[in-house]
Amino acid sequence: QVDSSKHLMGAYLILLALFCVVALLMVNLHDSGAGRRFRAIRDSELSAATMGVNLTRYKLLAFGMSAAIAGLGGAFYPLVAGSVSPQPFWLFTSLQFAAIAVLMGVRYVPAAALGGVFMAVIPDVLTRYGHGTFHGHPYDISYDWFQFAVGVLLIVQLILLPDGVWGDIRHRARNAISAARLVTARRMKVA
Repeated sequence: QVDSSKHLMGAYLILLALFCVVALLMVNLHDSGAGRRFRAIRDSELSAATMGVNLTRYKLLAFGMSAAIAGLGGAFYPLVAGSVSPQPFWLFTSLQFAAIAVLMGVRYVPAAALGGVFMAVIPDVLTRYGHGTFHGHPYDISYDWFQFAVGVLLIVQLILLPDGVWGDIRHRARNAISAARLVTARRMKVA
């Protein structure tokens, strides 16, 4: 077992830089011709194939890129965790990551950062403050409730925010910017 406590900050900075580089590449890919082809396949395979998109090529490319990104992140796991074991990667953890991705919005790159913050902060808050008393009544909120809460939030999100949390934030920000521009334009006309 490796003592990684001295290297955690260095590993964090390296992983943060790696995330920023990968996020920048994904944003650029999203805006490229290949990104349009990926979105066309996601929206309708039949329409994409009709337009001449090579489905097999782009599906394999998407699979290879996602495997490479996962491999980059997984390469640092032993450095951060101090050992390698399959225990943290069981089925429900994978399902939880998928649920958080859908909850935050799978169409947007910044949603990955938001999902990472959610996955890091909420379990920690539950672990630290999940036990105590509230108005004289004892309570005990374990980590098991986090999984239940993620499931409930996912159902609510799919009904109320089909584009995910980040999609809703983006939509509200665009509306606020449009409203501010409209108010500014009206003030300019009055003056």
